Amino acid sequence: MSEPLAVDVSGSFAQKVGQDVRVVLAVPQLAELPELPEPTVLRLNNGKRNVRAPLAQRDTAEGTVLESSVPAATLRPSVWNLALVGGAGADRRVQPLEARLLTSRKQPLALLPGPTPATRMPAPAPRPAAPAGRSKVNPRVRATMVRSVDGALSVLPDDVAARARDRLGRLGRRVLG
Repeated sequence: MSEPLAVDVSGSFAQKVGQDVRVVLAVPQLAELPELPEPTVLRLNNGKRNVRAPLAQRDTAEGTVLESSVPAATLRPSVWNLALVGGAGADRRVQPLEARLLTSRKQPLALLPGPTPATRMPAPAPRPAAPAGRSKVNPRVRATMVRSVDGALSVLPDDVAARARDRLGRLGRRVLG
């Protein structure tokens, strides 16, 4: 497979036209490449599926413009990598393009010209394990428990209630941490 072919940002777009997705790609360096064998089609690949669509080509002063219409029903929500495929059998050649088509049910189509990002975010660092035998209590739950105990102890004399609170506090710290 050859190096991906650059796609011009300003002259390329994708739009939904009726039940089809129209993809227009401005490829300034296509004329410099050796001819792709006929028939040439646009291949959209999302890693699991390939969708092929016929391709119309016209030359302009800035380079070559490629146009294709793909049935929207064949493009599931995904990121589709674009490539030109020419010929059949042993003569088949694939020329990847530096563009991706983003499809979604909730958002409009997006043509993403430019190289595919080489990096991804690093995996998050693992969380430190909780000390053995200790569990973290939600502060709201703890506050509710303290209010309940204070309500129950409010009927006792102050010195007895203070001793009970102290013992319950020590027990709670030992059990819950």
